[in-house]
This record gives sequence, C-alpha cells and structure tokens, in this order.
Amino acid sequence: YGEAFMVVNYTNPSIETISTVEMEFSKGRYVVIYGQDGEPQMVQLNNGKLSLDVPSGAGYFITVL
Repeated sequence: YGEAFMVVNYTNPSIETISTVEMEFSKGRYVVIYGQDGEPQMVQLNNGKLSLDVPSGAGYFITVL
C-alpha cells in the first residue's frame, strides 16, 4: 500500500522502560517489522490493529502489506 512508519522510544536506554505503541491501519492485513537486527518479521494485523512493545532506546521500521 506504499505506507511505512518509523516507531522509536527516545527514552534513555539506561532507564530500561518499555512503551506500548498501538497503531490502526485502514488498509492491509499484514505488516513487516524491521528491528535493530534488520531481520524482517511479518505480523498479521488483528482487525487492522497492531500493538508493539518498544524498549527504551529501540526503534522499528514498519511497512504495510
């Protein structure tokens, strides 16, 4: 669908917190999530929704399929 998102947790990594990000997509049934290791992970959306736990200092690149 041509959509991509960058999700990051700017919290200082030494604090060691986790933020939960919830996203809703009107199109697409799957997303591909690229983490810090660069390995893609395909995730099926639940009624167009994605819930993602992002540790402090981490980031994810998400594309919609």
